[in-house]
Amino acid sequence: MQWVKKAAMWGFGMVVVLGVVVALGPRVDTNTTTQPVMLESDLDALLRKQEARFSDIRPQTQKMIRWYHPKTKAQTPVSIVFFHGFSGSRMEVEPLCSKLADALQANVFFPRLRGHGRSGDALAEASVQAWAQDARQRPTPEGAGLLR
Repeated sequence: MQWVKKAAMWGFGMVVVLGVVVALGPRVDTNTTTQPVMLESDLDALLRKQEARFSDIRPQTQKMIRWYHPKTKAQTPVSIVFFHGFSGSRMEVEPLCSKLADALQANVFFPRLRGHGRSGDALAEASVQAWAQDARQRPTPEGAGLLR
């Protein structure tokens, strides 16, 4: 029975240590208040201009819109915004997104979240606030706008 008491004390001690670490550990600012995003009417040109600022973007990871009507770049009744996973890109789920978009007759916006699709060092630029800002940029029925 002595070992049960020791195990219980050890377990209690670990819970206390974990509680102290959580209570006193580092904090990440999770304020996701963002600034308004002004988008141009030519969204493809805007995305190319934004991505041209970086020389280290890996192929097929840049922001883009897959238009259901590529010649006219027309608005569709349904649109998809695909957010990739951590350190991922739109290529994670291709061709699933394209097939889904075709089935729904929808445009798809593929954002590239801050630090992703670039060198490993670029992820140091990432933050909750930067990703929230990136997420707000997306096409709207008017051509460009904000998530609300």
